[in-house]
Amino acid sequence: MGSSDLMVKATPLVTALTVLEIRSHAVKQYVDEVIVHTPRPRTNSMGATMSSPAILRLDPPPDDRAISDPPQTIRRHGVVGLPELLTVIFSSLGQADLARAARVCQLWSPIALDFLWEGICNLDCLINAYSPLVRKDDHIMHFKDVSKGGRWGAFWTYACRVRRLTWLEGEVYGPEVISHLLGQVANSTSGRTFLPNLRSLSFLTSSWKGPSLFLFSLIPSTLEDLYIKNSSSNTLRLIRELMTVSAKHLKVVELRGPQPILKDHRLAYTTFLSHQKNLQSLQIAGFTLAPEEIRAIGELHNLIELELCHS
Repeated sequence: MGSSDLMVKATPLVTALTVLEIRSHAVKQYVDEVIVHTPRPRTNSMGATMSSPAILRLDPPPDDRAISDPPQTIRRHGVVGLPELLTVIFSSLGQADLARAARVCQLWSPIALDFLWEGICNLDCLINAYSPLVRKDDHIMHFKDVSKGGRWGAFWTYACRVRRLTWLEGEVYGPEVISHLLGQVANSTSGRTFLPNLRSLSFLTSSWKGPSLFLFSLIPSTLEDLYIKNSSSNTLRLIRELMTVSAKHLKVVELRGPQPILKDHRLAYTTFLSHQKNLQSLQIAGFTLAPEEIRAIGELHNLIELELCHS
């Protein structure tokens, strides 16, 4: 095959790539123009700024507002109807621009919200989307007033989009907050977790707060990645709680917490490992392993990567 043949065959591809680049550039200009002229979301009653987690709470939420169509002056750009290009562009936007883009039109809103809520730190912003929280004298977060119910539609719209949750030094929620939300889940979604599409959970904390155990009521059985990095002496308590969840589809597990495995934790730890038949990557640091744990690891037939570190 000669060079001329290669050129002829390559021409359609080059043309297609050129058209794609032109369309992408046109949509990017459209996004920039509309975002610049879209009012910023108002700060909440606590004066949260655009850089705070409160930006994730759109006020009003999508199901309570009417979203207009794209401006007439720019509607002539047919590329605005290409979700694939919008997805590429929105993937490079920050939270502030995503929150504003979600207010532009019905086409933009779901795509922008997908990126806006894909990964969150703690649950403060999500719970506040349902009903405002206040910190009382016990330093625990409670609902300010939930007597008339909360905005379940907005809450569920956001919760279904969360795929990554990173648990940092977050707030401790009162028991009525969690029980109320779990009750809403049971009544509305046949008992499913209220993070049904969560795929990655990172528990990164240097302290331990007992009420944080409710975190495991959020874990769906389809969780794939689990990272527990706890510098306190309670990492294995987290694992014991995890055994109450049918998380048997994990592919990546990383456990870090410098401490020996006590006798009362060893069975839960071994059982946890033996259930992870789909595990492909396992990293363990800070634990001393007994023969039963080593045997459990040896039975992980899909394991590709193993890292063991004593300290």
